[in-house]
Amino acid sequence: MRSLKTLAEILPGCRSDVPAAGPVLDVRDVHLRFGGVRALRGVSFDVRPDELFAIIGPNGAGKSSIFNCLSSVYRPQEGSIEFLGRELTRLTPAGVARAGIARMFQNIALFDTLTVLDNLMLGRHLRIRYGTFAALLWRGRAHRVELRERVVGRGGAGPHDLVQGARPDAPPHALHTH
Repeated sequence: MRSLKTLAEILPGCRSDVPAAGPVLDVRDVHLRFGGVRALRGVSFDVRPDELFAIIGPNGAGKSSIFNCLSSVYRPQEGSIEFLGRELTRLTPAGVARAGIARMFQNIALFDTLTVLDNLMLGRHLRIRYGTFAALLWRGRAHRVELRERVVGRGGAGPHDLVQGARPDAPPHALHTH
């Protein structure tokens, strides 16, 4: 039987600062209103290290609204959202991404002319630290960093299946919306 590896073992540069105890994500009493419509009323949950957590429900239950709050697309009127002890509700969506949370959509758009690996690499832009000129030349640091980031092997399934399952563009604690 093959043992499962942690994301930090698979992807170099992943967070190693996840606490052994306590929540990675802590959502407390989140309220979101649009005029007189209450999209979220007192939503609370936490996600612990190494826990797989799902948000399910019928259409109109607020699943997209909570994910939009988690990624700072929406700002809740009340409540708190903490990731690794850091309050997220006042950050921009880019700030939330830099903190380590990414929003993934169920219906992903792929570039059909690119390989699975190249489609996956597109989402790693927050993790790659070199300029446009270096990327165009693909020499030195740009070459080394991209090769390091290309840790996902090619498989025999269709590109959508592989990308849905692999998603290395995600930070260590990605929130997948399925």
